[in-house]
Amino acid sequence: MPKWSARSIPADPRYLAWRALQAMQAGQSTDAALGSYLHDQLKEPDRRLLMELVCGVTRQRGFLDAVIDHLVPRSPPLPVRQLLRLGLYQLHFCQQIPDFAAVDTTVALAERVGCQRWRSLVNAVLRNYLRIVGDPPRHFPLQLPAEPAAALAMQYSYPVELVANWLALLGTTETEQLCQWFNQPPTTYLRVNRLRANRSTVLERLQQAGIAATAVSHLPQAIRVTGGGRVTAWPGFAEGDWMVQDAAAQWVSLILDPQPGETVIDACAAPGGKTTHIAELMGDSGTVWACDIQPQRLAQIQENVQRLGLTCIRYRQGDARTFRDWQGLADRVLLDVPCSGWGTLHRHPEARWRYQESELARLVQLQQALLEAATSWVKPGGIVVYATCTLNPAENEQQIQTFLTQHPDWHIMPPALPAELTSALDPRTQTVTFWPHRHQMDGFFIAKLRRGDSGG
Repeated sequence: MPKWSARSIPADPRYLAWRALQAMQAGQSTDAALGSYLHDQLKEPDRRLLMELVCGVTRQRGFLDAVIDHLVPRSPPLPVRQLLRLGLYQLHFCQQIPDFAAVDTTVALAERVGCQRWRSLVNAVLRNYLRIVGDPPRHFPLQLPAEPAAALAMQYSYPVELVANWLALLGTTETEQLCQWFNQPPTTYLRVNRLRANRSTVLERLQQAGIAATAVSHLPQAIRVTGGGRVTAWPGFAEGDWMVQDAAAQWVSLILDPQPGETVIDACAAPGGKTTHIAELMGDSGTVWACDIQPQRLAQIQENVQRLGLTCIRYRQGDARTFRDWQGLADRVLLDVPCSGWGTLHRHPEARWRYQESELARLVQLQQALLEAATSWVKPGGIVVYATCTLNPAENEQQIQTFLTQHPDWHIMPPALPAELTSALDPRTQTVTFWPHRHQMDGFFIAKLRRGDSGG
């Protein structure tokens, strides 16, 4: 297979998708893999197809592999399996692509990527699939396991352990709804920068540009966008009138409720969505510290800060667990910890395939250490908001319960939510969990903690 520089790779979305999927198999994230191949030579329809193929094949990998294993007597090499995944995904999920086009381009791609001797197999498998399923709407007759978690995992393409976790929390009906929700492409939300623009003006400009946009009723600065092409080309982006940020993520900073003139620390700040939201809520008055362990991620924050025209944000690079000189400095701290990401599987489809108990145990320990550090930074009476974008009790409710048991000088504060979101507040724990299938936004957990006035 020829080697290409990133910008000289031919603008063929199926070929680029195969390369991206190979890179992801080697450990790259969806965002990183797509970032390597969404080059300027691609026209907008090809960009959309590339993203659809990469994200869709990754989401449906478990289902597609079950179909392949049903149709192929002996497991093919990984590069060939990637070809079959691409072809079957188009046939099963992309009804706008003609069957002959999906089959012919996949067979041709086999030769292009150095799998010439597998062309006949690829062709036979795809045509055999079409013979079995017939005309759309298509249903492949997989033999599902009797055990509920294994059956849902195969049907909707998730690890069995992940589905079992949700079944214990939600039951069968809601777990199936959640699995279906995460298999849909993500919705884009914008947060209007209220220091530069207002929502009605931004809405009007987007709609005049032919971009379908509507206000979000439960968020004062949020806009929901459908379609529209490249975000950076939308009206108001260059001017800093808004930033892309999911609705659930916007609620994190609103629950923190920072006030003008305060000192606020965002302990795990990149890429800066919540950092900049905090600064906007403070009227750009006071001090917001943005921290991250990686300098390149701090640079991401700085880019967003400059575009949005904010001046109150300061930066600190390093491991937040070691920042002992900040004890008693802050009025409020936001701790949006590294987590398993089970609330954003539609945005990061590869995350569903990284379920490992050992990795979860490491994350839980890291979260505990960060919470210990962050709670030492606030003044007596100060606030810490602990947040994750996951739906895993070990990283959420159990973390908070453990902390409160060990720190009797801290207590939990139930945040105020609008009527349409009151079901997100757990009356037992007084914590917030946004469930995607219930609340139509990313899955998030939020706990608002207050330090005793005496400082303990």
